[in-house]
Amino acid sequence: MTRKIPVKLVMQYRDQGFSRNMIAKTQKVGRSSVSEVFKRADKLKLTYEDIEELSDNEVYRKFFPERHQSEVLYTLPDYEKIHKELQGVGVTLKLLWQEYVDLCKDTNGIPVGYTKFCEDYQRHIDQYRHLIIKTTFLLNRMLVLVLLEPEYLRSAMDD
Repeated sequence: MTRKIPVKLVMQYRDQGFSRNMIAKTQKVGRSSVSEVFKRADKLKLTYEDIEELSDNEVYRKFFPERHQSEVLYTLPDYEKIHKELQGVGVTLKLLWQEYVDLCKDTNGIPVGYTKFCEDYQRHIDQYRHLIIKTTFLLNRMLVLVLLEPEYLRSAMDD
């Protein structure tokens, strides 16, 4: 099974000025996949600001509508909500999966299996952690510039 390209993260890193090679390495996707996202973004005239409020799945559908056809079959879980609910005492991934299955049955949806549920949740967490690490790194870098290079910043702001 092929992995889905993390389009929203690719666009966010593009907006932050990362190179295609750096994005491909950090997201563990092929350079050609990153280039394809860039090409489609240019064709659709989309920036990160345009998609920032959309979910990962909505962004993916916007960029790759032809690939979305097979995914329509399943009702996908809301991993942001699941992550928040897991913070509670006594809440397990198995319990949240069962609630998700019950919700799918109530809404006539088709749930993903427990293994895929867990794998996709882990992927969501990995992306979230990676984003936190990158953001922290960039903020620390900016702080160093402010503290050690105030003249450089002033001259850059004057330009």
